[in-house]
Amino acid sequence: MVTAAADIEDKTAKERELKTQKMLLERKRIRLEKEVEAQRREAAELRAGIERMREDMTRISELVAKNDVLSRKLREGAFASESDFTEELKEAEKAFVEAERKVAQVKEARAELLEDTLECERQAAALEKKLTLEKELQAALDPSVGQNEIS
Repeated sequence: MVTAAADIEDKTAKERELKTQKMLLERKRIRLEKEVEAQRREAAELRAGIERMREDMTRISELVAKNDVLSRKLREGAFASESDFTEELKEAEKAFVEAERKVAQVKEARAELLEDTLECERQAAALEKKLTLEKELQAALDPSVGQNEIS
């Protein structure tokens, strides 16, 4: 009987030990299941984040391509504007040079006209002087001048 009681006690202790081990393993299983579930949620969140990043990268790539196109158009437009401006500036410079040339010609013609006018005035003054001298000479030589005063 002692052997049977010892055997029962051993079996009871073994059963308690097994129940404790089962309870510990059950807790460990629950904890591991929670960790697995947390890792699954984290993996799902990471997949969603990766998908959003792919969409963002696609959008960024499209924007970069659009920016490149706009930059190229801007450079071409700036080059065209610069070319047009340069051409207009050259034409304006040519017009300015032509205007300066015409101004110089007009000044030269004005100076010549002024010289001609002064020469004409000198000649007119000389002719008036000659005419006056001629009249005085004619008057001095004309016997009828002064006859009225004598008579």
